[in-house]
Formats: sequence, C-alpha cells, structure tokens
Amino acid sequence: SSGLTLAVAEALTGGVMASRLTERDPGMEVFRGAAVARPLEADEDAAAAAARDVRRTYGTDIGLAALHDDKADQPGRVFLAIAEENGEHRSEVALPGDRRRLRNFAVISLLNLLRLTLEREDR
Repeated sequence: SSGLTLAVAEALTGGVMASRLTERDPGMEVFRGAAVARPLEADEDAAAAAARDVRRTYGTDIGLAALHDDKADQPGRVFLAIAEENGEHRSEVALPGDRRRLRNFAVISLLNLLRLTLEREDR
C-alpha cells in the first residue's frame, strides 16, 4: 500500500464508485468518502473542479470525478478527472449503453485513469 487516500465526486455514478470502493476498503482507510451532487456544468473544467473540491473537502491525497451532460448531443460523453497535490489529470471518453451501463463503464474508466496515473508517477 502506498498510504494514499482518495475521495470521489459522483455526479454521474450516483454512489456506484463509493459502493465498489467500500467493498475493497470496508475500514475506509484509503477511500475516505464521496459527494453525490448534480453539477451545474459538465465539461473537463467542471470535472477537474469537482475532483479538486472533493479532495479538499475530505482532506485526501487524491480526488476523483466523473461528470456527464444528460442534455449533450453525445449521450455517452463522460468527463473524468483526478486531482492531486502536484496537478490534475483529465480525460474525455465516449461510453456506450443505457444509464446503468454508462455508470458502470464510467467507474471502470475512472479507476483505469487512476491506475494509469499512479503507474506513470511510479508510486
């Protein structure tokens, strides 16, 4: 274990990420909490702001966020972000499926972005 802590802003995933993380970390030693709220905007900047905000709110090393614009002309367009002390990592992905599948694919995509980010930083 690297000793890192994380929190999640769950606008799109509606608690799915928190549920998955607490299954793996029932004592919440790494995962410190989630905020589920509808964003005012859904784009890369808003996702990055949500990741920063949840990181600051929960006092964690890492903040994660996944946002989706329900009104967009691209229904599967999802904005992912990771906020750390030394910067941010953003990604936009196009995901298939109905709302349930979209949520699950967003969780998988966000966890993969976190994995890739941590591997690049060689922690």
